[in-house]
Amino acid sequence: MFEGIPKELPQIFHLTQDFFMTYICSMRTISFKIVVLYREKIEMKIFHFFVLFHQARRA
Repeated sequence: MFEGIPKELPQIFHLTQDFFMTYICSMRTISFKIVVLYREKIEMKIFHFFVLFHQARRA
């Protein structure tokens, strides 16, 4: 049934699959870090705005 298919093919396919999975996972990790940092930056701006707003109301 599998005559003519080299035995190396599954090993090569497995390495290729590992390479792409590593690439995809690393890109997802980088994207996740960017989203988290951007979100933290927005939250800090909102927090800073409310602190300044609260201080201005007290004065």
